[in-house]
Amino acid sequence: MRFRTAAVLEGVAAGTGTVEAEAGGRVELHASVAANGAVEDGSGSPILLNPFRLDGGVAVAPPVTVIPHLAPGSYRFVVPGGDKAATYYSFTVAEGQTTTLALP
Repeated sequence: MRFRTAAVLEGVAAGTGTVEAEAGGRVELHASVAANGAVEDGSGSPILLNPFRLDGGVAVAPPVTVIPHLAPGSYRFVVPGGDKAATYYSFTVAEGQTTTLALP
């Protein structure tokens, strides 16, 4: 995809350029029970999927929850363990592809 941009400074166009953008991928979280978790990038930082969830939280509802338009790359879905250790599910998103992640 290509988008044309123009910078405006005090009402005067400063120039135009081209911005490259990749199409994202789709992630399907398959679960048999409801769960809460978060998507993190490769460095462990939360991915903000919803402007109302600044912790990157995702509520998974059975049978499937879809995360559309996730940028290509490596991620992990983290399910907090409460009294136990958290559970991590690693996955990779490819441009234009659907990634399926099976949760318990």
